[in-house]
Amino acid sequence: MKRNAIIPMQNPLRTLRLRDNRTAEFAEYGDVDAKPVFYFHSFLGSCSQAALSDALAHEHGIRIIAPNRPGIGNSTPKRFSCMIEYADDIAQLADALKIDQFAIFGISGGGCFALACAHALPNRVRLLGVASSMAPLSTSQNWRNMHWFRRFTLFSFENWPGAMATFLWWIFLIGRWFPKWIHYQMKKKSSMRELNQKHLEGINDVLWSDYENVFLQINGIYGLINEVHLYFHWGFDMHDFPKNIPVILWHGRNDTIVPLPIIRKLAHHIRLHSTVLYPGGHLIFLTHIREVFLRMQHAWNEMDIPAVFSAAPLFLAPQGLPLISSHRSYYHSLLPYAEPRTEYSCARQLSF
Repeated sequence: MKRNAIIPMQNPLRTLRLRDNRTAEFAEYGDVDAKPVFYFHSFLGSCSQAALSDALAHEHGIRIIAPNRPGIGNSTPKRFSCMIEYADDIAQLADALKIDQFAIFGISGGGCFALACAHALPNRVRLLGVASSMAPLSTSQNWRNMHWFRRFTLFSFENWPGAMATFLWWIFLIGRWFPKWIHYQMKKKSSMRELNQKHLEGINDVLWSDYENVFLQINGIYGLINEVHLYFHWGFDMHDFPKNIPVILWHGRNDTIVPLPIIRKLAHHIRLHSTVLYPGGHLIFLTHIREVFLRMQHAWNEMDIPAVFSAAPLFLAPQGLPLISSHRSYYHSLLPYAEPRTEYSCARQLSF
């Protein structure tokens, strides 16, 4: 089979044969003729998460390409030595799709990979969006604010991968016999508790697809173990992050998975960044996906105003209100669908 040849699959899933003969699975949503945004799914997630943005992408002219990372879905497992090596997979996928420059949006664990790809491909990544992302776990200060059980779990994945593989193997076997029960238990004990019933009804199919892609196929076990290893080994220093790539960071003020102090430290090393805080926890990327993509689209459209990112403001987005910028010259480009109103001006500057 020809390498770097895209193989059509059941819509919207497709596969690409990479140079080393691995298979990379990805999904496409939205307008194929619009500006491309690569969507990096969360840890324990899959490319199915991008389906939540399909209608929005069609409506507003956004092309979304959502790859499954190695070991997830039909993507072949790969043990990278460091996270930055994953950027070559994205470069090959972009080349196969004849895409020169693109934006990346990464959520949760996918935010790390988004930052790594931007560092490795500074001439191709035009804009970066990161929601609820972790910082490098090789730095002890990025552990301090996490719950002790999450620290223990991540430490176990990195230091005792064989034991954790056995644990995940049992989940895989039980899931084969009782898939609905395991899925229910995982939702009950995870951050999905943050979502109200209305939000859950809208994403249940996506959550089930994530579960199938990760836990109901054997490669998912190796994918998870290899991915946690990369959280400790980014392969670059954030001090060296490209100074020409604008980054928008979204985070929940009450995030207990990745507490707010972690994102403050991460933002400190990014020269061009804008940080938006939402009420809520870790899953704000599911509950505010519309605002996130519209903000990225308008930021890309207004890239001739780089000063909007240089002041590194931190905006508080109150529940039910649109995002705002303290830069009045940029206000309309971010919010063409809302008139400026003084009562929305709740932004405040925080030092990092």
